[in-house]
Amino acid sequence: MLLRSYCYIVSAFALKPREAGSAGHEKPWHQVRSGQLQTSGLGASAYIMGPPDYFRSYATNGYYAPVADRKNLTVLANAYVTEIITKKDQNGKLVSTGVKFLHGEEQKACEVRASKEVCLCAGAIKSPQILELSGIGDSEVLAKAGIEVKLELPGVGNNVQEHLITGVSFALKADDYDGYELQTMDPLLRTAEAYEQNMQLYPQGKGLLHLSAIGMAFLPLDAISNNTSKLFEELKKDIDAVQISSGLRKQYDLQLEHLRNQAPSLEILVVPVLIPPIIFPTGKHMSFCVALNAPFSRGTIHVDPADPTGNPIIDPRVFERQYDLASMVELVKFIRKLAKTAPLNDVLDENDIRPGPTVQTDEDIAEWLKKEMGSTFHAIGTCSMLPLEDGGVVDPALRVYGTSNLRVVDLSIVPLHVGSHTQSLAYAIAEQAADIIKTEYGL
Repeated sequence: MLLRSYCYIVSAFALKPREAGSAGHEKPWHQVRSGQLQTSGLGASAYIMGPPDYFRSYATNGYYAPVADRKNLTVLANAYVTEIITKKDQNGKLVSTGVKFLHGEEQKACEVRASKEVCLCAGAIKSPQILELSGIGDSEVLAKAGIEVKLELPGVGNNVQEHLITGVSFALKADDYDGYELQTMDPLLRTAEAYEQNMQLYPQGKGLLHLSAIGMAFLPLDAISNNTSKLFEELKKDIDAVQISSGLRKQYDLQLEHLRNQAPSLEILVVPVLIPPIIFPTGKHMSFCVALNAPFSRGTIHVDPADPTGNPIIDPRVFERQYDLASMVELVKFIRKLAKTAPLNDVLDENDIRPGPTVQTDEDIAEWLKKEMGSTFHAIGTCSMLPLEDGGVVDPALRVYGTSNLRVVDLSIVPLHVGSHTQSLAYAIAEQAADIIKTEYGL
């Protein structure tokens, strides 16, 4: 059972971003779990850790550890898959018969046979590469890498979508507020001694390592910008001006509908720390991490023709659609406005440290974002569950098109990004896959 809890420090300050966000807006910011699906929300963030030991719950101790002693389960660490072994059946479909991999420090070549199925769970970065190494993918991509085409499947490695993130940081004016000490994680980044001291306190449920994010908000663009209509019209013109596949057109139509319905597409995470690499020797800081959760840009992940078994080539095509960049510019401008709004202006210095005083115009902010945006490690889409004609790689049973017993079970099957964090989604996909397989085999 996964443990979920909230930050052990709760203060009046955690509500201040919501009060400031609602100020001057016709639509108030609700509590993020209020049930108001098409409005803005901000609230405390739950974490996958909690009492009695405060250790993180994740796939290993949440799922593997309870069944590690099963005789029919073997887990090999440091194993690098090089190929899924396949052959064609009498109907022309590929049948997975095993897996080749390199194992251990010596990278010994090994092979394991499959009597029923092979489930590929290497994630959105590696799953498409493994399919391509196995001869499954776009024939042009495979030919460049010198890989024999066993199954033409053009959607493999396409449709990459990622949540992009950066942060706007401020200094705190005082050490306390409303009778509460404003604790931040800044000391953890300054000295190894402070970090070690807090590591000792952590198992007791104490110390700065328990702070993490103190608030989160999921917002539609019109909750933070007066330029929504203009940007929406520019986005439609941008989409109409480029040649795109019918499958991507369907995705864009859904995303445009979401925008019209004011579905949250942006995120703010409030974290009590100055975002590195900037580290000041003194002072307390607060950062507003800003994220794009519904990107219109699409990237690719494919094998490297020069080194097929090395790391794949990732082309995220960040800000390929101008709307993605423009909406993030609006979000940064909103955070600056938020910091100057009561009651946050009682706590935060009005001048931000990141991006800083030299970044003022929309053009300045856009250039800063291009340099500072990073990954949230929420990549999806490279083995999308879509109709084959729309660029799909797997069917609703997670089975790779054109195969009889090869499934993909990870975030790569998600065809359109979600407006939330992805860990629970990854677990849900695995749980659903288990139910599908058990049902098919009568287990």
